[in-house]
Amino acid sequence: MAIRIGGDFPFGAGMPAGWSNTVGAVVYQLAPGQAIFPPAGKYEFTSSLVSILQNWDPQEQTWRAYGGLGPNSDAQDFETDGFNWRIFNSSGVVIGANITAAGSGATNGIGTNITAATVSLGAAPANGIAAVMYPVIGGMIGSTANIMLAGAGLGAPPLLVVDPPPIGGVNATMYVSQLTATGGIGATVVANQGAGYATIPNVKVIPQFSSYVGFVPPDQSIPLPVIGPSGSSQAIGNVGVFTTLPIITANALTGSGTLTALGLQNNGFLYTGAAIPTITLGGSLTGSPAATALMAFSATGISGGTLPGAATNYIWTTDGAIIAAKYNNHQLLSRPARWLATAGPAYALQDPGFGLQKVPAGGGWIGAQYTTVTGAAPTVTVGGITDTIYLAVV
Repeated sequence: MAIRIGGDFPFGAGMPAGWSNTVGAVVYQLAPGQAIFPPAGKYEFTSSLVSILQNWDPQEQTWRAYGGLGPNSDAQDFETDGFNWRIFNSSGVVIGANITAAGSGATNGIGTNITAATVSLGAAPANGIAAVMYPVIGGMIGSTANIMLAGAGLGAPPLLVVDPPPIGGVNATMYVSQLTATGGIGATVVANQGAGYATIPNVKVIPQFSSYVGFVPPDQSIPLPVIGPSGSSQAIGNVGVFTTLPIITANALTGSGTLTALGLQNNGFLYTGAAIPTITLGGSLTGSPAATALMAFSATGISGGTLPGAATNYIWTTDGAIIAAKYNNHQLLSRPARWLATAGPAYALQDPGFGLQKVPAGGGWIGAQYTTVTGAAPTVTVGGITDTIYLAVV
């Protein structure tokens, strides 16, 4: 084990002024949409209500939630060079877009300079910063894949890995949904057609193990180790066993001239439910293209409504306010906001929620023993909220 020698947070000479203290652990308050980049080092991060740990995806050129985890998660350890990890207050910001009409006529490629297509999210919100997106035109793989050779002897579904598109595009993904009786690939599903490919990508088939390779049934003796191929089976490195390796190919590219993705360059800052940006698409992109901004909001206020009955305590919870469950290859998480309501009604916030993509249009009253009860719905306002995080050197 390497020995690590350190001093005041963040343990080392030459660190930026203002980061150091005497204990090696700090509690920070983050404004809505604020991101901080800890100096190079190893850290433990504990989130609070809406802040998440992200690392930089160099292929898609965007920030990706670490491990797909949302806030209120367990402590997470990470090591940064000072640039490729950030802690981000994901509230009051744009987190993606949902394309509702792809348009036509643009030049295939990635970015405005190549495609001549334009994207605008309008003016910045009051005292904030406007989000920035770029267009990806054409370059989707077909909606199905070709099983050129089913293979044989697979003990588990193999991993299918599609080569990436040029930088800034969206990687296509697919998986094996069925195996044949002889251990071949019986069916595949293209989960994401990707965007921005210039040529049909290769598909790698990586066999997987069906269980722990060191498992020895209690009624059997421990086998001697086998080095290299055994009989007609092959076990290469950390690759599972098979007798005939399958061959899978992607179908011809589709979506030429149309908007196939919108890349997110800047999340923006200080958006509210009363000022959701409108995405305007133009330039070489014609045919009435359209897209809806996907927001990350939390509750900032509540008013009105009627309690369902004479009981003293009820809970009002919003719906998840979801427009899309995924953006490109990002799984989008949502957590409803929740209040304790008493006579009046008077509301006490229990959870401001997380990842609300729009102003909640629904919700529900909850009574005793978590039963659903009926009453007039209150009005909820959403936007960004401040958040407290904990960061410690490890």
